[in-house]
Amino acid sequence: MEQSLIECFLIKNGSAIITGIMTILSGISVFFITNYFNQKNENKKLHRQKLEDAFKLSNQIYQNLVIRPSEIINPNIKTISKDNGNSGELYMIISFYAPKVLATQNEFMENYKNTALFINKWLAENATVKQEEFSKNMDDFTKSLHKLQKELQTEIKKYV
Repeated sequence: MEQSLIECFLIKNGSAIITGIMTILSGISVFFITNYFNQKNENKKLHRQKLEDAFKLSNQIYQNLVIRPSEIINPNIKTISKDNGNSGELYMIISFYAPKVLATQNEFMENYKNTALFINKWLAENATVKQEEFSKNMDDFTKSLHKLQKELQTEIKKYV
């Protein structure tokens, strides 16, 4: 029996063809696996960066509110005392990247509003402030800030 030219080629070079196909398949799989892990690592970095931004924003909101009365009393102090949309940005970042922290963020913003209203009332009426009431507002606001930042730190640690 005569073997065809193709059969002869396959018999002689069959193992080389199989090895070549396996090499190509393993190269393709390495390429996709590497890209998958690189993308996953980039997503982790982005997630961590956004949570760090939320941490900074919460601190900025706190500082802006605390500095405001002293800025009005002494106009020589040069600071940015307006919210500048930080609270909206903080809410957006937390709701998207750390929804578990959302309840704490809402508590923080509620204390922010209460303290801001208290300070604005005090400044508008030039009223004498009861030290206990002012201390309570500031303590509640500070505690909620620390609680929010602690939870954000816990979330950030997940992406190290």
